[in-house]
Amino acid sequence: MKIIFTKNTTIISKLIRWGLKESVSHVAIVFDNKIVFHSNFIGTNIQWFNEFKKHNNVVLTLVYDMSLDEEELIYQDVIDKNIAKQYDYTAFLFFTFRTILHKLFGTKYPIKNPANRSWAWICTEAIGSLPNRFQPKTPIDLSITSPYSLYIALGGPLASQK
Repeated sequence: MKIIFTKNTTIISKLIRWGLKESVSHVAIVFDNKIVFHSNFIGTNIQWFNEFKKHNNVVLTLVYDMSLDEEELIYQDVIDKNIAKQYDYTAFLFFTFRTILHKLFGTKYPIKNPANRSWAWICTEAIGSLPNRFQPKTPIDLSITSPYSLYIALGGPLASQK
């Protein structure tokens, strides 16, 4: 299993990276190097990894070594519980608003996203569907966490930002 951090050429991806001053704008989970689970503007969904890579550039990767049987159990659990979740537009808009305040005035991000809805997700929240051992060591509100901040919280080495 892998957790991948990506960017693409869409205006949304470019705006997210520009606003956050980060090299990535999206996060997804890859199972068996074939299937991607993620949350985007159409909600939580699965996609063939080869198709996903046609429109997204993988910038950073966290690899978790496990047996195929263990990976399959995690995959089934994640899909069974989470495939129908909607995209959390209110959480995204609040995060966007706070990013603008941060960029213009240097205001700090809040610890919690008050616009977060439990039945809908932004991309970083999809990681919350994984077992605890794949979660950040220090609990954080994934609905106000950028993809790159999540990468660091999951133990990714500090990477240079573009």
